[in-house]
Amino acid sequence: MARSIYFCILFLFYSVHLFSQDELNRDSVPPAYSIFTTAEELPYFPGGMNGLNTFFRKHFVYPAEAWKSGEKAGVMQFVVRADGVACGLVQGNMHPALYEELKRVFRIMPLWYPATMGGRPVNVIYSIDMPLYDYKNTNLPFHVLDLMKKNRLEENKEYGNGLDTEAAMRMTAASRFIVETTPENVMVASPLSRLLGAQGLWDEAVSVADSCARRYKVKLDIKNEPFSADEYTGNDEFIRTAMEAADRAINKGEGVVNYDYDGRLDIHAALTYALVCDAAGRDSLRTGAYAYALNVIDGRIKQQDVKTSRKHPANGEYRNLMKEKLALVMNPSTGGVQLNKSDQHDIVEAHTYGDVMDVIDRKIKEGKISNARVLQITGQLNELDRVQKIYDMGKDSLNLYGLRALTLYLSQGIEAQRQYMDSLSEQSKELKKYFAKMSENMQEHEAELSDRAAVIRSLACFAPINEEGDSKEEKKRRAKEFYRYRNTVMETYPLEWLWK
Repeated sequence: MARSIYFCILFLFYSVHLFSQDELNRDSVPPAYSIFTTAEELPYFPGGMNGLNTFFRKHFVYPAEAWKSGEKAGVMQFVVRADGVACGLVQGNMHPALYEELKRVFRIMPLWYPATMGGRPVNVIYSIDMPLYDYKNTNLPFHVLDLMKKNRLEENKEYGNGLDTEAAMRMTAASRFIVETTPENVMVASPLSRLLGAQGLWDEAVSVADSCARRYKVKLDIKNEPFSADEYTGNDEFIRTAMEAADRAINKGEGVVNYDYDGRLDIHAALTYALVCDAAGRDSLRTGAYAYALNVIDGRIKQQDVKTSRKHPANGEYRNLMKEKLALVMNPSTGGVQLNKSDQHDIVEAHTYGDVMDVIDRKIKEGKISNARVLQITGQLNELDRVQKIYDMGKDSLNLYGLRALTLYLSQGIEAQRQYMDSLSEQSKELKKYFAKMSENMQEHEAELSDRAAVIRSLACFAPINEEGDSKEEKKRRAKEFYRYRNTVMETYPLEWLWK
């Protein structure tokens, strides 16, 4: 209590009686000889770290160029002057745009309780580790999350009277601002691309969806940043860096190389891109886009989305075997491994550790890997897969099969979907039951599903857009027709699960 009273009196004396905050020169850094590296009493922000977190969340706006470059602010070093002003932020390797934004925030920061030596306020160098993005959950900047709450585009929402042009333009502008900073943000970029499509802005819709799908894939790279074959030199240092990043992920018990990857969002982005390409009439892109969506879904089916390794009863043993197998294959001194630059690139660019194993197994079949220990580990992993029965056919897993069926229908038609369902129904009781229910819904909505073009429009567009001068009855009629097809898909396939 005495300490709190002391700091209160000290703060009031220096911040009120001597000068007002408007009179402070916040860019003035004291000479080095007058700055302490430590103090008897360290500086203290009003409200402590919670107060500082609240202040940054309210005022800091992550610069788009810094975020897209992969720059993630963390430790900040600066001076807290004897008058309580925080200044002299050290830039170091910080992105210039991030540095300028932080300096702006520092200039409006409340005064600190200064450090003291012998009861006298002093200048001191100080460091804090301040997360400026939601690293625990969404991996998005806090200011973007706040904007998303205020301008939420709910993909499962039904607009019974359609959307007026003014409302659509307002929603589009807000979402564009968010996507400008976080183009990989599937929760906004996907509905935005469909909202653009609904307004007939197909070029931008395709561009937004394409950028989102590509950038979200970056989350899968072992190096945790985009790289191309031209960047990859095949040298030992690159391999070591990639291996260390992968080791950190797998040692934390993560089933994927990057912990914030979400298989459902990956599918969401890929399928949205395919849908807008289709609805926009981009025939040159359509086939490849659907093929990519099917590839993403197949990867998640094989790995049971992103949670398989965490549920695996032999989790530790399984992870360690995968880790050893990858280390052997990527070590240039390992005998019986003949991988060229392209082969190594295929491995480090794979989606998850399970996908990495698949690539290595392909190289084994191609005769490029014959190392006895690698072959032995491959056999051990196959046995664990068989004995532990990783495929437990949970609800999420079944929905992945449902999404594959939907994507086949959209890209190749009902007959291709039926062949796929029939081929799997005899392999599992759960799948047989799941597909039987789907078949019932397909039969019930045969008329709607036969009009594939109308179905595509209902999925590729966010909502029906009203035209100027439309009567209330006309708005309702158009919306009813639009959602007749959308709801057919929602009732037949796990689209609501994907979009929620």
